[in-house]
Amino acid sequence: MVAQSLSDTGAAVSRHTQMEELKVVWSAHQSRFQTSDGLAFLAYELRSSSDGKHRSKTTREVMDLQLAFVPPGQRGLGVAEMLCDFAFVFAKENGWRVMPTCSYVVNSFLPRHPEWKELVNPGFLKPDWYESGSQVELVSFGPDACNPLLLSKL
Repeated sequence: MVAQSLSDTGAAVSRHTQMEELKVVWSAHQSRFQTSDGLAFLAYELRSSSDGKHRSKTTREVMDLQLAFVPPGQRGLGVAEMLCDFAFVFAKENGWRVMPTCSYVVNSFLPRHPEWKELVNPGFLKPDWYESGSQVELVSFGPDACNPLLLSKL
């Protein structure tokens, strides 16, 4: 089982005594990374790099990070960041690129973690992303970039 401890990230867990330690677990059958309690998750879909729709053994896989969800009782503890870190490490270990369509990944995570730029699918990067030396800019689908089909299943 693949897991990472919340306490390993240095996040303060004392705010919620019921959260002594959370781990990130890969749930392959649900296509998501989730906390060990199953309440917080980062949903993804694997796509081929050729057409963006179908998986193929002959093309490079792209992990479309579609939706990050953290319940109110776990917000502000770094849980979403931990899920994203885990997803990017997982993608790197598997030789995948990342297509960030979730607004949290685009607007919050990547601007604070430019070290993951190398994994982001080139179609989602602006050419001057790192040239200005200021803020990270990503091509986004707007503030409601998360997949509405996934949201309706919650």
